[in-house]
Order: sequence, then structure tokens, then C-alpha cells
Amino acid sequence: MQKKAFTLFELILVVIIIGLVYSLVLGKITNKKNIKVQNLKDLKSILIKNNIKQFIVYGKCDKTKPNKINPDLFKDIKVYTVKNETLEKVEFNPIQIKDEIYDVCLKFNINQNKSSSSYIIKQNEKYFVFHPYFQKTKVFTQEDEAISNFINKKEKDEYQNEI
Repeated sequence: MQKKAFTLFELILVVIIIGLVYSLVLGKITNKKNIKVQNLKDLKSILIKNNIKQFIVYGKCDKTKPNKINPDLFKDIKVYTVKNETLEKVEFNPIQIKDEIYDVCLKFNINQNKSSSSYIIKQNEKYFVFHPYFQKTKVFTQEDEAISNFINKKEKDEYQNEI
């Protein structure tokens, strides 16, 4: 009578397959860690780096979607755009998550070409100017400086688009 047994090759192959499946499953689970944003100035570059197309701060500015970014960073923010050389508060449409409707404090979009939403965000007497294209976020302590920077960059960008 002959005993049937697995060959060494078959055993090694099974161990390799189990290891691959385990690493794929474990990789997806551990990828859900929080993204470290140290201050509001870094927001745009970190969203681009992590391939996040839309970022929303909602509720009482205490929840984020995706929820990988700590919402404490967005306390006391006010979001503006510039009309006639003055700040105009941006009003966002509410969002529905599951069965609840939430007010939105900030909705920041990153487009496929890496351009983004264009805002001035005021927080703790600082003005963060987010330009739509590849400029870094600028920080000002004076409202008029932030408005001037926002307008000048926007005019240059529009001029370049016309050419």
C-alpha cells in the first residue's frame, strides 16, 4: 500500500499563497490610519499627496469626510471668497450622511489636473489663501493683504488661461 502525501513544493506553494492573501487583507486594514495635517496651511498639499478628491468639514466643524483627518484643525474657521475687493462668506449646501442632514463648514475639491477650490479661510486672526492652481497656501495676518494676494493671483491665472 502506498501512502499519498503532499510534496515539499506543494506545501511551500500553499504557504506562499496564504502569506500573500494575509498581506493583502492586512494591508487594506492598516491603510485606514489618520492623515497627519499639522496646520491648515498644509491641507491642500496633503489632500493632493493622499489622492483625496473631495474633503468636507461638517456638523459644527467637528466632523470630516473622509474621516482620516483630525477635525480639531478646523475649529472656528470661516470660509470666504472675494467679491468687489471685499470678503464674502461662502455658504455650502448641507449634506446627508445616512439619515441625517449636516451643515457644511468647508468643502474643498481637488480636480484631476491638481487644481483646487479657491478660498480665503480665516482662523484665529490668520487668513489662509488657497489658490486654485499650483501656488502654495499663503498665510496673512491682515485681511487686506489676503484679499490683495487672492485678487492678484486670480487675475494672473485668468490672464494665463486666456493666452
